[in-house]
Amino acid sequence: MEANFLEFAAEYKPHLETFIGKLMSDSPTHQLVFTSDWQFGPEWTKYEHQLTFGDFWRLHDSRRINLNALYPIVGR
Repeated sequence: MEANFLEFAAEYKPHLETFIGKLMSDSPTHQLVFTSDWQFGPEWTKYEHQLTFGDFWRLHDSRRINLNALYPIVGR
C-alpha cells in the first residue's frame, strides 16, 4: 500500500524543526509556505488552510501531512 502522507525520520525531525523555525523567524512576515510535492506521489494536489508552527508538527506527528499539498505556516 502506498502512503499518502509525509513523515520525517525521527532523527531528522529536531533539525527540521530548528531549520523551519529559523526560516520563519528570519521571514519579515514570520510566515512560510511548506510544500510536500513528491514526484511520484498522488496525482491530486491540495491547498491547506493556514497553520501555526505547532499545528504543523502536530499534523506531522499524527501522519496527516498530505503528499502533494501546500501548507502556509504562520507565527510560532
